[in-house]
Amino acid sequence: MNNRIPFILIICALALIGIYSSVFVVNARQQAIVVRFGQIKEVKTEPGLYFKLPFAFMDADRVQYVEKQALRFDLDNIRVQVSGGKFYEVDAFVVYKIADARRFRETVSGDRESAEIAASHPS
Repeated sequence: MNNRIPFILIICALALIGIYSSVFVVNARQQAIVVRFGQIKEVKTEPGLYFKLPFAFMDADRVQYVEKQALRFDLDNIRVQVSGGKFYEVDAFVVYKIADARRFRETVSGDRESAEIAASHPS
């Protein structure tokens, strides 16, 4: 019986690690993109607990989080000359919100072709 205890503990530890690596949480301010082998598998927009393939080795399942709330991007100060010849320093910023996480990732990462192939062959 004493010989089995380390073996059972190792099996339990491996099971817990497997479960821990296959669960991800999406909070109310996020969207999650599940990427399987470089292609977008699904997009989770609702908060909650979700499952994926365990371990991100060999590029199996990875989760990328995208903010759902309004974001701010500060631009560098811009010097602008108006028609009267005066110069003004303009401090500008952009407020934006990512409404479609799939389209955002396709546009930013350049995966549009692989995403279109995946969309035309749903699993």
